Amino acid sequence: MPDIDTLSQRAIEHHETWSAQRTQTPDQQRARNGLIASSVIVAAGAAVTGGAVAVGRNTDDLSEIGPAIGLFFTGGALMVGGIIGIGISGRRLSTARRKQREKLGEAHHGTPRRFQWDLAQSRLVF
Repeated sequence: MPDIDTLSQRAIEHHETWSAQRTQTPDQQRARNGLIASSVIVAAGAAVTGGAVAVGRNTDDLSEIGPAIGLFFTGGALMVGGIIGIGISGRRLSTARRKQREKLGEAHHGTPRRFQWDLAQSRLVF
């Protein structure tokens, strides 16, 4: 049966691990902010494109459709740029979170949990 000091130490380690998982690294915060900003850009592009379509449908004269076409392409460009930004930011966020999990796992177990080549003994270590 473990004594009270061992149990207390385990509780402290568990709390430190839990609180470390809850905090975001600067890389995670930047990627998350980029993800939010890209989502807002996609929404703005959709609104501009929707407005252009509404203006184009209400116009009977083809000479007045020029501004609607410009708005349509502007909104489309915003949406494409936002979607690309979402992809890049999502990738950066997942990479930052994976690195944080690896650091926490190494801190908890003392060694990396993925396989590595041991140069001293010329073998794979799991």
